Amino acid sequence: MTDAAQHAGEHQAASAEAACLVAVLGPPGAGKTTVISALGQSRSLPVFRLREAVNAYSDLLADLAPSTDPLGWVGVQAVQRILRAAFIDGRFRIGVGPALLDNFPGTAHQLHRLADVAAVTGRRIAILELRADGSPLPCEWPLDESAWPVAPTGTLRPSPAQPEI
Repeated sequence: MTDAAQHAGEHQAASAEAACLVAVLGPPGAGKTTVISALGQSRSLPVFRLREAVNAYSDLLADLAPSTDPLGWVGVQAVQRILRAAFIDGRFRIGVGPALLDNFPGTAHQLHRLADVAAVTGRRIAILELRADGSPLPCEWPLDESAWPVAPTGTLRPSPAQPEI
């Protein structure tokens, strides 16, 4: 393989990685917003949050009836309009690198609309699922950081043995 061909292949791989919408999903309390905020800030990545977009682009939704979903999901037409404005029309400054999606998509319908946007914009969709085992962290006052499973430096420590109940 020539140097030029190898460089072109590396550039294509880097471009494919950069042009990615990273959906961070998981149950309540798994740390989605915490992880997204840390990644966004440390890597200067744009963060998309549907609820913030609903507020920011309310002009696009003025003629739509409010969602009647009992769980508070944003309506399908609203999601379509917001995604189009944000990612296709360029109202959300995404740049050429990856963008983080905080707890979006939340429904199959939203995933289909996101796939439509990815197809139009030439971006890939990656899913990062965070899981929580449901075990509460031991907490006493004053806080004893030595009991935390993650040290303040970010290195993992073994979890302390849980007492039997």
